[in-house]
Amino acid sequence: MATNRAAMPQEVKDTRKYSSGTLLMLAPLVVMTTYYYGERALRMVLLSALTAVITEYIGSIFVRKKATLADFNALCIGIMIPLLLPASSPLWLALVGVVFAIAVVKLPFGNARSNMFEPVSAAIAFLTVCSKAYMFTYPAVGVIKASNVILGSDFTEGTSLASMLYQNNSIGTNLISMLDLWIGSVAGPMGATCGFALLAILVSMFFSRRNELWATMSFIIVCAVYAFIFPRVLTGRLVSVVMELSAGMLIFAAIFLITNPAILPKTRNGKIFFGVFTGLLCMLMRSFGVYEEGVCFAVLIADALSEQFDKIHLPSFKRTAPPEKAPLTDEEFERITDTAFIDVGEAPGAGGAENV
Repeated sequence: MATNRAAMPQEVKDTRKYSSGTLLMLAPLVVMTTYYYGERALRMVLLSALTAVITEYIGSIFVRKKATLADFNALCIGIMIPLLLPASSPLWLALVGVVFAIAVVKLPFGNARSNMFEPVSAAIAFLTVCSKAYMFTYPAVGVIKASNVILGSDFTEGTSLASMLYQNNSIGTNLISMLDLWIGSVAGPMGATCGFALLAILVSMFFSRRNELWATMSFIIVCAVYAFIFPRVLTGRLVSVVMELSAGMLIFAAIFLITNPAILPKTRNGKIFFGVFTGLLCMLMRSFGVYEEGVCFAVLIADALSEQFDKIHLPSFKRTAPPEKAPLTDEEFERITDTAFIDVGEAPGAGGAENV
């Protein structure tokens, strides 16, 4: 065991450390998902995680590359995808998303350190295009049963915030409604509705992932400013901001999807512009797109342009001190002195003789 650890490349160790942190951040979301939607939701998460590991192992054989299961990246993908699905979605939907993310998006480009597109975003976008009805039909919180998970006759549908915004409806200013947003008692992606848990994870990034935080915060700020300037509800601009930030996968994407270290720009300004661009594109897609949630499509477009954001440079307004002049040599000093005497009509050493 000690020999295997010593032989592990440093880049794999770095990815493993990052993925371990991601798993810790996902843990409270899995707990809240299980609390609200029961044992079936937990079973979906675990089965997806297992499928991700198996897919990476088998897929690595087909692409003739060594499987990198030790970096835990496949495990993270397998857990995140079901958390972005409705609790009523069939199990096969999560498994198809996981297989697509790893076999189609990740492995053809190498591994977790050479991704061109964020695998989870690509999988959710793929499922959205292929099965819109499953992706945006959410059960009411707390009433999920084995008999209503495939939109059966006893299915109890809930109304998600994203759907309300899409139809220009508001939750109003009721304190109880606002409290439901914080505790996650609203319909939506089963791992992305608990505002309190997501806020705690966001705060933890100030201590564990400060480099990625530039993209996350710029993304959230742009989304909030857009929601304030262009509200889709008539109950006030602040209500618009709260609803937009709480709806769908927005905060989840800000924490987990736009911070992929293999894709994120390397410079601070690049990260900020990446977050600004993704946030603006996300809100435009929400306002004018055909789907009620477009954050995953925005992330994929930003991924394709990631390297370009590092090339953007802000103008510098710092005042630069003039360059220091080199001290004069003895010959330069004598030449300047001679010139000064000639200018006043008096050559050095000749004045005394003329006076005599």
